[in-house]
Amino acid sequence: MRESLRVFKSQPGFAAAAVLALGLGMAANTALFTVVNSLLFRPLPFPDSEQLAEISIGERQADLEQLKDAPMLESVGAFVPWNFSVRDVAGVPNAYGFRVTPDLIPLLKLRPALGRALTRADAGRNVVMISHELWERLGRPADYAGIILTLDGERYGITGVLPADFFLGVRDARLIVPNLRSGERTIARLQPGVSAAEAQARIAALNPGSRIEVTPLARALRGNDGRPVLFLLATAGFVLLITSVNLANLQLARGLGRRREFAIRTAMGASFGRLAGQLAAESAGLAAAGAALGLLLTRVFESAILAALPVNITRRLAGGDALAIDARVLAFTAAIAFTTILLFGLLPAFASLRFDPMRALRDRAGGWSAGRHRYGQVLATVEIALALMLLAGAGLTFKSLTQLENQYLGFRPEGVLRAMAAFSSAGLYYELERRMNAMPGISGVGIVAPQAFPFGGPGVRGSRMEIHGQPGVEARAEVYAANPAYLHAIRLPLKRGRWFTAADSASSPPVAVLSETVAHRYWGNQDCIGRKVRLNSDRAESGWATIVGVAGDVRNPAADSWQPTAYRPFAQTPSAAATLLIRTSAGDPLSVASVVRRELKAIEPAAPELRIVAALDAAVHDYVSPQRFTTWMMAVFAAIGLALAANGVYAVMRYWVASRTGEIGIRMALGAQRSNVLRLVLGRAANAAAFGVAAGLAGAIALRKLIATQLTGVSAADPLVLGAVAAAIFITAVVAAWLPARRASRIAPAEALRAE
Repeated sequence: MRESLRVFKSQPGFAAAAVLALGLGMAANTALFTVVNSLLFRPLPFPDSEQLAEISIGERQADLEQLKDAPMLESVGAFVPWNFSVRDVAGVPNAYGFRVTPDLIPLLKLRPALGRALTRADAGRNVVMISHELWERLGRPADYAGIILTLDGERYGITGVLPADFFLGVRDARLIVPNLRSGERTIARLQPGVSAAEAQARIAALNPGSRIEVTPLARALRGNDGRPVLFLLATAGFVLLITSVNLANLQLARGLGRRREFAIRTAMGASFGRLAGQLAAESAGLAAAGAALGLLLTRVFESAILAALPVNITRRLAGGDALAIDARVLAFTAAIAFTTILLFGLLPAFASLRFDPMRALRDRAGGWSAGRHRYGQVLATVEIALALMLLAGAGLTFKSLTQLENQYLGFRPEGVLRAMAAFSSAGLYYELERRMNAMPGISGVGIVAPQAFPFGGPGVRGSRMEIHGQPGVEARAEVYAANPAYLHAIRLPLKRGRWFTAADSASSPPVAVLSETVAHRYWGNQDCIGRKVRLNSDRAESGWATIVGVAGDVRNPAADSWQPTAYRPFAQTPSAAATLLIRTSAGDPLSVASVVRRELKAIEPAAPELRIVAALDAAVHDYVSPQRFTTWMMAVFAAIGLALAANGVYAVMRYWVASRTGEIGIRMALGAQRSNVLRLVLGRAANAAAFGVAAGLAGAIALRKLIATQLTGVSAADPLVLGAVAAAIFITAVVAAWLPARRASRIAPAEALRAE
């Protein structure tokens, strides 16, 4: 170790550059892994959490009373996310939380940080559990039970404080209120030893014809949020790999500069193992210092990553110490440190020690042998290949994002305010619509349930739909309830027939409108108007409806195809919770938000605070924020990889020119022109670049399935993108070799021969 410190002291610039490069690379990888660790690997903070599962039954809410008697289940509960209007807490006008059934908290076996957890006896009482963060905001009171909170206009007493690591899909939940009868998401605690698959089979037997899914809760809450971060972790690994290869080139050059030292030590009796051990110790010291620096910088990188992450992921990481550096993170850092030692330390060390001691003692000028130059070219080729794969991923994700942001979704979101409301009676929506239509600046009020967007999730299949006279056809469509003004509010085109009118009331015959995709899929070129369908046919209360029109298709921004959709009149399928889509003539739709809030409170003062998410076009734009995050992070990593690859080519060609000074001088003395020398050097760089481009294209095609997980509407083997990337990498490599080539072309033959 003392010898290693002596070497580093004699070459402080190299040591500092190597430690900084490794530290930055390891910090980026470790920071991303802490996010992946929290999203994918950390267990839920509930006792016996492996027994917890989420149950979904087709496109409807699960019947809790029926599930309570289901075999293999200990208990069941449900929850629904809720944005509470809060008073009496400074700086907290609204707080995200959950409304839960009385069985949910006992089912989770929640252990509060203070006070008591909610129990079944709290059903119907105005009590609440608050988050640890909200308790701290209240001043960490010991007598918290005496504090009264006003939530959505009602007074609630506090029973206890949630643990700091509480997690139920998001970590920034501040309130839990036990006043729910049935909810969007159903959770069950399975009997000990019962798997999710076994429970699914038994529950399916109780619900014939329904699509039953029983998913371990950890996996259900995780969803697909971890996929972009995991993809970026692999990308950051590529950057670290390029960094290691770049440093390997520098190590190889250092070994060349020290070969006379090694020759003298060999002549004095030092064995190959002793020299290799010395170089390995130097590499291990640099890698250890890089790992330590990486751990110190991890928090900085975590802050930068959290600031760039989409909201849906940051909410899962907020609160508690979700990004703690635990044993798994330390093991990951140790693993990448060992990998870098192997790549940039040991392999170049063994290559540097392959020399003839006598020749090394005679050679004062210093030069690379043909073998070492080939080794350096191989490293440069590897860097080019890895950089091309990164750049290909960045190019493909950028093209995918461009198409996502510019595609036509089937409706016009510009000038529309989106707000979510909940009334005690669905009939109050019509009163709200009437009042707002009388206001200046508002041209239409669309009402739709149950979705918050005019489209469903990216992988939506829809619920079952039965076609009259075709019992053998398994049809599906995503079913929305919409009012007559909905079509105008979002500018959804009507293709055939008619849309709903005020005459389509609860007492009139049931009617439906289908999207073009559904009409063409099940009726082809025939006219479906006048036919009968039974939407949501897996529900017992579903009845036959007559098709009266065909509307244009809608598309999820992150989907590859049009969504199969069916519409029912809101009056015939009322809902207490719905989304308002308000078309305005004002420049900024949010300018009417205060008016909408005022009218809501005037109609029903006790109604929950109106949740205005955003202007609809902004909300749609934010919908693809995960893809945007991935694209820009890929662009940053690709730029770093490209710069490192260019530096690698430059270093290889610079040392090759230095080792061939005498040969080039002889060539020029015998009549070689500067253009000949330029072609010689650039030709070698072009050969390395060509091999690197070929290997990179092969790698990008081999990894196309991984890259395809981040793409929509773009092939992972898009020839235009891959061709452009290959050309860019090749040109960059040749340009990087221009300075060494120019230097070689200016060698004075007399001085070169005199040096020889």
